[in-house]
This record gives sequence, structure tokens and C-alpha cells, in this order.
Amino acid sequence: MRSVPALELLSVSAGLAFARAFLDTRRLSWRLDAAMRVLAIAGLVLSAAWTIADPRAMAALGGNDFLDLAIRITSVVGGVHLLASIGVITVAAAVATVRTGSTNARVFLFAWLVLLAGTAMAALEALGLLTSLDGFVVMKLGSGLEAVLLSLALASRINALTRDRERAQREVLDAHTRLLAANTARSEALRRLVSGVAHEVGNPLNFARGGAEELAAQLDAIERGVPGADSFARRAHKLVAAGLARIVLILDNLRAYLAVGDAEAVPTDLAHEIDQALELTGERLTAAGVRLEKQIATLPPVQARPGQLHQVMLNLIANAVEAMPGGGTLRVVARAGEREVEVSMTDTGSGVDVADREKVFEPFFTTRAETGGTGLGLAVARELVMKHGGAIRVEDGDGGGARFVVSLPRAQPSGAP
Repeated sequence: MRSVPALELLSVSAGLAFARAFLDTRRLSWRLDAAMRVLAIAGLVLSAAWTIADPRAMAALGGNDFLDLAIRITSVVGGVHLLASIGVITVAAAVATVRTGSTNARVFLFAWLVLLAGTAMAALEALGLLTSLDGFVVMKLGSGLEAVLLSLALASRINALTRDRERAQREVLDAHTRLLAANTARSEALRRLVSGVAHEVGNPLNFARGGAEELAAQLDAIERGVPGADSFARRAHKLVAAGLARIVLILDNLRAYLAVGDAEAVPTDLAHEIDQALELTGERLTAAGVRLEKQIATLPPVQARPGQLHQVMLNLIANAVEAMPGGGTLRVVARAGEREVEVSMTDTGSGVDVADREKVFEPFFTTRAETGGTGLGLAVARELVMKHGGAIRVEDGDGGGARFVVSLPRAQPSGAP
């Protein structure tokens, strides 16, 4: 007879463990989880004590009265343990239903209430308070219905976990694919960059090498007293100087393109940066026959690194001048939006073809190589704008030409999140 209560206590402990795992009480409520864990351990201890206890030894120790008292105390403790377990599981299921709205939690609560109803009816029948139904049959029906409902809920939980795992695997695979694509794009960009550097440096280097060889030959001729050799030497020297100057320009632009910009970003007056750039390039604009039109509104500060926005403006002005070799008009407009400050520079040149509007920001892409364009000015401008959290685009200008538009985020007020 000792095996019956021991098995009942074991089943209650198993039910507590199942409810903890099914309802995930560790995330639901640490108090409920701790109570269920304590009750499960207590059930195991009581089951072990009930199994180990020897009635004959207890009767010999204190007589039948002592044995009866021990049995009653153990029964009361077991009953309290059962009621406490039922109450905690019911509360946990109700809390899970309310907090999470989970269908599985609702099914678990309903199945548990069905079992409790059957158990209560069986108890009432045993006490003689319910005679119209067979309480034992009702309890078995309730237990069977609970098993069916819990099986369905458990299957649903397993399916949900499987879907979550598959979704997580897909997300990891997608992230890995995006990373591979990004690495491939970086490798391709680096390949184009290195190829562009080799190509761009190669031509002026050949000029310089050819000029150096010619200069050496003419110096030998001068030493031999050949008439006119000095003029040929000067021309060779100019060829060397032009080639080296071209290489220096390419390298300077390349350094600017690759610059990380470690300077601290501070609230910056963009209108002041534009005015400084226009003042610095004023003589070049005049010499190129470019007329300036300026419309700059009162601008809020932007968060920027000192000097870098100045470089952006210089590069855009230089690009506009190169687009108008025969002169024209450069219109500079700056205005503030709700979240950003926008600067546009519009020239009256030949414009940019739609097919080339993304390419013009790539390193070493230029349509003016014959006039000295390196293809790095706009690439540098885009890199610097992007480092400031902004964007740059090119579109058709009014009445022809091209308009380059730079958008930069406004500086956050001091103390703003």
C-alpha cells in the first residue's frame, strides 16, 4: 500500500516539472518558478520517505498509536503538498494566459481545470455528496481529456519551437550570404581601385620616364656643345615635372579618398564652410569665366569634422568649373529642412548622362581625362558626406547642366539623446 501514495507524490512532482517547462516559468515569473521547483523537490523527498519508512519498525518503536499518528501526519502533509501544487500550477497557467496570450497556455489551463473538476467530483462522490454520477469515472474522463489536450498543446509547442529554429537558421544563413556579398563587393571595389591607380599613375609615370631619358640625352649633348640642346633639355624637364605633378595630384586625391577622418565631429556652420570655399576658388572662377550666383539661407549647425566639409565644397566647385570649360554660371543654394541641411551646386555645362549618374561617384571614373580629370574628386566628396551621415546625388540642372545636391543631418541640441 505504500507504493500508491509514493507514486502519487512522484506524479505530482512530474506534473510540476512538466508545467515549469511547458509554461516556461523561468521567464514568466521567478517567484512562481521557485515555488514550483520547491514543491517538486518536496514531493520527491516525501515519496522517498514514504517508500523507505517501515511500518513494522515504527509500530515496534512506538506502538500502533504512533504508527497511526505518523500515517495521518504524512497523509496531511501529502494532501497539503497536493493542494499547494494544484494551486501553484493553476496560477502559473492563468498568469501565462494573461501575460503572453499564448494559445498553448490557454489549452494547458483548460485541460488542468478539466482534470481538477473531475478530481473534485470524484472527491464529492467519495464523501457521499454527489450520487448522480460515478466520480471515479468522471475523474478518469477528466484525466483522459487533459492528456489529449496537453498532447495537442505540446505538439503545437514543439512545432512552434521548430519554426523558431528554422527561422533562426534562415536568418543566420541570410546574414552569412549578405556578409559574403559585402566582402565580394569590397574585394571588387578594391580591385577596381588598385587597377585605377595603376592605370592613372602609369600614364604620367611614362611621361616622366620618357622626359627623364630625353633630359639625360640632352644633358650629354650640352656637355658635347651641341647647339640647341639646352632648349630640348628644358622641354624634357617640363615633361618630367608635368608627369610628377600629375602623380602627386593623383596620390593626394587618393589619400583624401582613403582618409578615415579621426577628428572629432562638432557643430559646424555650413554657410561659413561654403563661403570659405567660394572665396578660396574666386580667382579660379573668374579666370574660367564662371559667374557665381549664391543663395544661402540662415542655416542651423551640422555635426561635422573641421575641414572635411570644406573639402567637399572645394571638390564640387572644382567639378563644376571643369564641366564649363568655356565659362558659364555656377548657382549655389543652401537651405534648411526639418531634419537636414541641403546644399546644391548647379552648373551650365553639358550635364551628366543618366547612365553615368552612379558611376561619377566611383573612384577614377571621369569623362574629362583629356583635360586633367582624375576621377577622384566626386569620390572623395561622397566618402566624406557619407561619413557625416549624409547623402549626395546628381540630377538635371535647370535649363541644362548638372546639379549636385548634398544633404547633411542637423546637429542635435546639447543633451539631446
